[in-house]
Amino acid sequence: MNIIDKKQISSADRVTKKINRLYHQIIKKVSVLSSDIKGFDDEKPFDFSKYPKIKKQVDILLKSFSEKATEIINQATKKEWLEAVKKNNSIVTPYLKRKLLTKEQITAYTNRNDEALQAFQTRKTNGLNLSDRIWKYTNQFRNEIEMSLDLGLSEGRSAQQISRDIRKYLQEPNLLFRRVRDKRGNLHLSKRAQKHNVGQGVYRSSYKNAIRVARTEVNMAYRASDMEKYKQFDFVLGYEIKRSNNVFGCSVCENLKGKYPKDFQFLGWHPQCRCYTVPILQNVDDFIKDLQGKETEKEYITDVPDNFKQWVSDNKERIDNAQSLPLWLKENEKFTPKEKILTIEEIKDYIRQYKTTEDIFKKNEEWIFDRKILHQKIIKEYFSIKKTESDKVYMLGGAPANGKSTLTESGLLSYPNGLLVIDPDKIKSMIPEYKTLLHSHNKELIMLAANFVHEESSYLSKKIREKALTENWGTIIDGINDGTADKIHSNAQLVKKLSGKKIRADYVSLDTDLSIKLAKMRAEKTGRYVQLSFISDMNKSISKEFSKILKNKSFDELYLWDTNIEDKPRLILQQIEGKIKIIDKSLYIRFLQKAE
Repeated sequence: MNIIDKKQISSADRVTKKINRLYHQIIKKVSVLSSDIKGFDDEKPFDFSKYPKIKKQVDILLKSFSEKATEIINQATKKEWLEAVKKNNSIVTPYLKRKLLTKEQITAYTNRNDEALQAFQTRKTNGLNLSDRIWKYTNQFRNEIEMSLDLGLSEGRSAQQISRDIRKYLQEPNLLFRRVRDKRGNLHLSKRAQKHNVGQGVYRSSYKNAIRVARTEVNMAYRASDMEKYKQFDFVLGYEIKRSNNVFGCSVCENLKGKYPKDFQFLGWHPQCRCYTVPILQNVDDFIKDLQGKETEKEYITDVPDNFKQWVSDNKERIDNAQSLPLWLKENEKFTPKEKILTIEEIKDYIRQYKTTEDIFKKNEEWIFDRKILHQKIIKEYFSIKKTESDKVYMLGGAPANGKSTLTESGLLSYPNGLLVIDPDKIKSMIPEYKTLLHSHNKELIMLAANFVHEESSYLSKKIREKALTENWGTIIDGINDGTADKIHSNAQLVKKLSGKKIRADYVSLDTDLSIKLAKMRAEKTGRYVQLSFISDMNKSISKEFSKILKNKSFDELYLWDTNIEDKPRLILQQIEGKIKIIDKSLYIRFLQKAE
């Protein structure tokens, strides 16, 4: 943080001291007036309207207070605006020394931006300009004075004591709501406190509200001036938002710091925010080449940092339900992350280019952030069921359309209820582009749907599997026929490592011709087309690799089931702790023959 930035924080402190003195002056004068109050009835709440002469004087004092407070803040915001102008104009000095700028350029670069200052000072926040907001808190101040007098007069306190009380109440407003004893010795809120309502979203203390407004306005003026200058300077490529050396931690400021484009409007993350910005400058020699008409590469900051997008995504529900959004969200809507979903026309175009969603949404070996948001949403939705735990991991294997659902619905498997099923087909169906293709009414596109999202759905399957296993979810992993026996073994070892549990695997087998027939019927019914050659190859591959799977002892328990008879799965073979037991030899031979 440079000297001028440090001075800016001190300026905010000076403004609050001026507001503080203004409060004390009014309190002192009102307290003197309290000695003129006669005939106070402590059975009724104190109200200035019952004392017209005193009310008139108080009205004058409070009107003066409001005008002076507004003037103090406006003077301070102008001063800070110009300090920021001065600071930023000093950045131009190295360029001026080269004497390559025209008079017009010098005038443009050293502009004070007076019109922008005026627009800043007269802007409205939630429909209120600065004067309106100060008057709002002035009325709150009036209520606090009446509450203080209600307590003080009830207890017979002097003008000096009431003055001290009011100052104390402004610092510790909850004391105004303390219970007082009535003539019978019973504790209750004062009459005035019972009527008081500060409203939503404000402090109980007008003083604290006024201080917050003063600090926020001064800080915002300085940053708004920065923003104007950054946009005007061709040699500013972006800026970095940094945290102040404030000893108090702030999760918002910490999570949102980083490098931003210069068209991102930053006036502070929250009221009284002390974060500051540092411009990212083009090399002086490169800027001079630009002036001379020579080509240079400008590395502009073009996007907000990922941590900004992550914060907005993590707080989406709060943002959607907020009655009033922070200014930086309102003014930077184009930078807020949104799920990136392709239209049917975009999908067709990419398919013609032989591209998949991985090719489109993955850059430099990493998914683009907007797509990550979709992934987070899918994973969150996948785990929205009630959690069930189990002492084993359950895995289902077999070629597509081999009757896994027939087996699971048969009641022959001793799986616990409520397990999380990691189903590649279900995961595919949660990817928007896959759904778009399935509902396209175009058979050719429908047949390409699975391949278009295959790599992305595989990535999501791995993420979901990892989360389920490491967080002790009772899990069924649907689909363990992924490649060679060695690859299946490696995959099983990873599952054991992540979960720390034993694995039970159940394979199903249906004759290849029946498998293809079932796939065709399912495709006509659901629109889920699988290449028939792929089904044939998978049937062959599993039967071919099965002997080696047994040899590798990849699973603690393995069961092979025949599903050729509808609704009546038959156990062919089992391997428990490495020991193989063939239950039906003829069915096992029939299974192995599929490899031929």
